Amino acid sequence: ENNILVPSTQKHQAEKQHPALAFKNFLDRHSNIDILCIQEHKIPLTQLSSRSEPYQISSLSSYESFWSCCTDRNRRGMNGVVTFVKKGLVTNASTELCFDDQRLDSQGRCVMTSHDNFVLFNVYAPASSNGPTVQLQFLHALSRAMENQRSLGKMVILVGDLNITHTNFDTSWKRRIVNVNDILEIKDGLEKEVNKWIRDVQNCWPTIKEALISQNVAKTKTTNPSTGQSSVKYACFVTHPKTNKRIQLGKAEIKECEVPHFSFQ
Repeated sequence: ENNILVPSTQKHQAEKQHPALAFKNFLDRHSNIDILCIQEHKIPLTQLSSRSEPYQISSLSSYESFWSCCTDRNRRGMNGVVTFVKKGLVTNASTELCFDDQRLDSQGRCVMTSHDNFVLFNVYAPASSNGPTVQLQFLHALSRAMENQRSLGKMVILVGDLNITHTNFDTSWKRRIVNVNDILEIKDGLEKEVNKWIRDVQNCWPTIKEALISQNVAKTKTTNPSTGQSSVKYACFVTHPKTNKRIQLGKAEIKECEVPHFSFQ
């Protein structure tokens, strides 16, 4: 990284600069940028259509911008990708027909631009919170779209946020495979508050193990907090061996086959 020292008078002038110029000035300072891909702009299509988007970043003299906005009425103002390209470097662009699937194309997750002998896919893939089925549907559709361009003789470049964890260490510890035997053998450092969960596992493991034996998948009613709409989904449940209390493990899924099972060896 470059360390930049700004004299106090220049710093004061920079602080007074109108925010609408900030993005333009950034690109002017880094004039060697031919293509800039951004994910999660979260700007509604209505703001772009009326040229009222924040900081007026869709109207830059040296660049063309290609936007994909989320038009799904249940997720408006979410997602969104945009590709800025220096004028004269784009031969074609597709922002709403990347996948030829209205449901996927309405989520604002992909912009494809053509540049002579190659095409560029700028994507924002669904996060794991959307469920594995949604993630795989998007990735399979993306793979087909990329393969289609290759079949036309184009080289393909893929950039963006794929929301994929390469190894277990790239994800939250709550989603990792835990070696319980190693945890049961830990003796040092348990007096620290940060290790309370280790003490809890050691003290409660016999009860946890017995509860996991009772796990089963069942229907459960869920409510969307944004719309208030109720629906029936599937989730994994266990029964507490001492209190007979029914406990849900993990989140509810749309299909029964998508519900994770919790196992131990």
